[in-house]
Amino acid sequence: MLRITAYIFGVFFLLLGIWGLIPIIAPNDMVMVYFRVNAIHNLYHLAIGIIALTVGSIGIYASLLFFRIFCIVNFLNVIVGYYAGNHVILGIIENNTADIVLHLVAGIISLYFGFFFTQSEVD
Repeated sequence: MLRITAYIFGVFFLLLGIWGLIPIIAPNDMVMVYFRVNAIHNLYHLAIGIIALTVGSIGIYASLLFFRIFCIVNFLNVIVGYYAGNHVILGIIENNTADIVLHLVAGIISLYFGFFFTQSEVD
């Protein structure tokens, strides 16, 4: 289950990163009309997708570690994004409220799979 979820995350973030790089699909750097992105943000999504697919193929414990780290990174992203508002984070990553909500949802899902999955479910 953990590896399959890592694969699902990998495909989702890989597609999201690719989607954001295609101007006709993401006009004015807006993915699905709501999410503001830029090249760095898209590269972040591509990297997460590649990492998730890789750890899913490595094994259960690599997937568990991925979800733990990804959870922390997403919650930090939510906090920094919240304070930045609808402005660029650290001068490099586009951000808006929809991005914050999406990262919060990804963080909550990662929190569950990284920290609340029981040992019997991991084995």
